[in-house]
Amino acid sequence: MKINNICKSVIGKVRHVVLIACLLILGSQCYLANAMAGQPSAIEIEQKVTLGWLQSIRLLPETMRLTAKLDTGAKGSAIHAVDIVAYSKNGQEYVDFSIPVEKKSGNITLQYSLPVIKQSKIKQHDRDNPDTRFVVELKFCIGGGLYSAPFSLDDREKFNYPVLLGREFLQNYFVVDPAQTFVAKYHCPDQ
Repeated sequence: MKINNICKSVIGKVRHVVLIACLLILGSQCYLANAMAGQPSAIEIEQKVTLGWLQSIRLLPETMRLTAKLDTGAKGSAIHAVDIVAYSKNGQEYVDFSIPVEKKSGNITLQYSLPVIKQSKIKQHDRDNPDTRFVVELKFCIGGGLYSAPFSLDDREKFNYPVLLGREFLQNYFVVDPAQTFVAKYHCPDQ
């Protein structure tokens, strides 16, 4: 009778060990499947900062505050720009452009002259042919951090917000809470 009880106890413990081993294997398979599909794991999501769907950013080097819409449905980022003029300098394509900023104290215009990273074709719902836009690298602060990202230059006057941050930028650093706005401070870290 004692041997029978010992055997039952050992079998019960073996079942627990096998169950734990199966759970560990299954968990690692889920992690690998997410990683291969380009989806973040729960651990990676916890390390990202949560922001609202609207956030203030500071555009560098002037540290001018602008409102950005964080749009996970948009692939790339865009910024309102006018007076866009392309030219070549030392074999490199450059673009001059202005960013008008409305402030309570009056309108301000920021002037930039930057190298073109690429030209992107943007589909328009009301046109058959896509628009071609210049893309430049801009530095800015959001959520207390300093970042840079490619932005397509677009006349966004008809939109509510001058800056759109798309998922190519957001996916690396942030999770967007669509129920929140202006969650994080927009100060820049000491440089």
